Amino acid sequence: MEIHSHGTKGDFRKVSITLPPTIYKLLLEESTRRKIAGAEDSLLSAIAREGILGTLSLLPNEEMELKIYRYADQTGSGEWHEMSTLSDFASAVCGRNQNKALFQQLVAHLMSSGYLEAKKYAQNQADYRPFGKDDDPINFLSSRVVIKIRLTIPGRRRFEALQARQELAGSQQ
Repeated sequence: MEIHSHGTKGDFRKVSITLPPTIYKLLLEESTRRKIAGAEDSLLSAIAREGILGTLSLLPNEEMELKIYRYADQTGSGEWHEMSTLSDFASAVCGRNQNKALFQQLVAHLMSSGYLEAKKYAQNQADYRPFGKDDDPINFLSSRVVIKIRLTIPGRRRFEALQARQELAGSQQ
């Protein structure tokens, strides 16, 4: 098998697509530009692959979302991960230079949407109280008691989809 910079010959699946004339014209113009410049990958299929892969790259908030899922899933699939404080959670996910306000909004969205499940220790009940639909996610996580988080089934699906996109985008660079 021949090896090319864009992959191994035969390591592709052929598909047919229908394009509007304006997009087809753009592909032809880019192909011509590359041929004149002597650039590699001047075939229409190579240009279309690059365009598709560009849409598969993770956006910055999706990268943060993936980090949140990885943090929550440290102890294993379906297991509860104990965290100390929301601030420590943010530092573990964001580091020092990231937007912690965006992190809090994203965590609130993931909990409210049912992607992350959380429970906190209620001393008066000597047991864990789950995050409820009437709870504010940030207030719930901001308390100074033991908090546990884990992915839900929809959260796991989203986690695995983001991981696959990241791996695919990384393997094509």
